[in-house]
Amino acid sequence: MTNQLGMRYPVALLVLFFALMLLLAPREPSYDQKGFINWAQHIRENGVGSAYRNVTVNHGPVLVSLIAIYSFWAGTPERIERWIHQFKILLSVFDFAAIFLVMRLLARSQLNPFLAFFIAVNPAFLYDTFLWGQVDIVGTLFSFAALLMALLGRATWSGIFFVLALNTKPLALVYLLLLVMILIPTFIRNRRVILYVLIGMIVTQVALLLPYLDTPLGFLDAYLRSLSSFPFVSVNAYNFWYLVDRNPLRLSPDILLIGQWSYRQVGTFLFLVTSSIALLPLAARCLVRTFQQQKFLKHDYALVMLSAGWVTLSFFYFSTMMHERYAYAVILFWGVYALLVGEFWLYALVSLAYLLNVEMVFHALHIGPLSSGILHQPRFVAFLYFIALVWGMYKIYRGAQLRQEINMILLFAREHWKPALARFGT
Repeated sequence: MTNQLGMRYPVALLVLFFALMLLLAPREPSYDQKGFINWAQHIRENGVGSAYRNVTVNHGPVLVSLIAIYSFWAGTPERIERWIHQFKILLSVFDFAAIFLVMRLLARSQLNPFLAFFIAVNPAFLYDTFLWGQVDIVGTLFSFAALLMALLGRATWSGIFFVLALNTKPLALVYLLLLVMILIPTFIRNRRVILYVLIGMIVTQVALLLPYLDTPLGFLDAYLRSLSSFPFVSVNAYNFWYLVDRNPLRLSPDILLIGQWSYRQVGTFLFLVTSSIALLPLAARCLVRTFQQQKFLKHDYALVMLSAGWVTLSFFYFSTMMHERYAYAVILFWGVYALLVGEFWLYALVSLAYLLNVEMVFHALHIGPLSSGILHQPRFVAFLYFIALVWGMYKIYRGAQLRQEINMILLFAREHWKPALARFGT
């Protein structure tokens, strides 16, 4: 019934809504956009191939290419600076694409596509692009598309989108294990798909680097520079480290915290351990689907979105040198989860925490309750994120049917591996 409604009306309304957001968006450049101006002027004067000769460039080829498009669109150094607010038009295309994919997923799940507006109108979702003029939606979209294509069994497209995500920001690496687990059933059914995926990823990577042949490995240097640009335990990310120290922005991540373990090492350990626990139900689900030779179902989609959001939030919460915006992808992943299962409180909680965090840093809204009192305390936001992590883990295991799935895996192992081991023994 939902599919018969078509996508025309929700898509048309979405176009109008984002056009309105662009009209209302601030025109004054943010601090980060001033950096984009510098990069765009350098590209306009020296050519795209020289982009990575500018040592301040610390983004991947996808984002640099978007800035190059803007630089040639604006045309002159003066207009590049004066029209920088129009760079948000390019970024809003990715916002639109993300919500459009959510609408398609909802329609496929026999849900009304209009429900996607619960994400589209969320201030926490809109803040990054339309108020701050930041670029986090780009990598978030490609990571979301990679996971979605993997769920649909379109492995080659999943690999292509993952390469695009990696070439946007290296944060996409946190989704690598999820992608591999989700793609295992597809790879087992048709092993030749692995070759197609590798070819698609290599071709995509080469295509992304073609404009930058002058410095083909420049983006790797840029990534390395970005890792050392802000050598602090936290860069305004109100996470676990604000519960450990009142001002982690003054601390180096290499300072020893426990014995011979530094802040960086402790954070990495906590992320790896907690994420492994969170991904166990999804790993079991993927093995069951592999043994059953069955495609993923609607409730599998919900588990993947919940798990992806949890891993994102765990990485943001425990890792060092995190910026306030690095939790942005959780808004999309847990928003989709909320729409699929009809439970919105966890989504509302993490949206509030993210909105408070970015507003305390950027100060775009100037709303009284967000500018003073307990809501304006970094430790309060860190505590909200902690509740979201605990609640999210509870939801992962509440709907996982882990014991049944482990029993199914063990039964399959006994039925199929015992005869093989017996033959091997004789």
